[in-house]
Amino acid sequence: MRGFATLAGLVLAVSTFQIDFPSIRAQAPPTKAIVPAEAEPAPSPAAAAAAAEPGVSAAEIALRERARARLAADVDALATFRPSYPFWEHIFTTPDGNIAFGSRTDGRLLATFPSRGDWRRNGIWAEPSLADTLSGRRLPRRLRDRRRIVEEVLERQVGPVLHNATRGTFVAPHAARYGNF
Repeated sequence: MRGFATLAGLVLAVSTFQIDFPSIRAQAPPTKAIVPAEAEPAPSPAAAAAAAEPGVSAAEIALRERARARLAADVDALATFRPSYPFWEHIFTTPDGNIAFGSRTDGRLLATFPSRGDWRRNGIWAEPSLADTLSGRRLPRRLRDRRRIVEEVLERQVGPVLHNATRGTFVAPHAARYGNF
């Protein structure tokens, strides 16, 4: 009990001091709006229609519009600075046991090959113009070497290429909850 009284007294003494810690202040929520009020766009027709919905305040409508504008800006930034982003959708939506090849410049899927088997016969070409790329070529048995050779061959035709093993369709069941690609 004596230890509790000492601890309580110490907490009371410390709580009366007003100390400014910059690291704690940096974690506090912003006091000003991130987007100035004059920069906000006029409400869209959808927002006007939502205003007629009972129980929805004007502040909530403005917040939804700001969130949509921010999402559109984020998608534009993603397209600008990570042009290969659409490729990764294929990685997480194609069943396991495949190797996907895509364009690094625009993220389009070029081909998908099984991890095992003959890539010349069993490959699925998303770009039909590339279907003859591997015909007549001898591919190594080791997967790592085979991926490197196919990457080099595709780079000669379409430019920079990236490839990765597919991760299966485990994302699909959770897309409704967490959002789709």
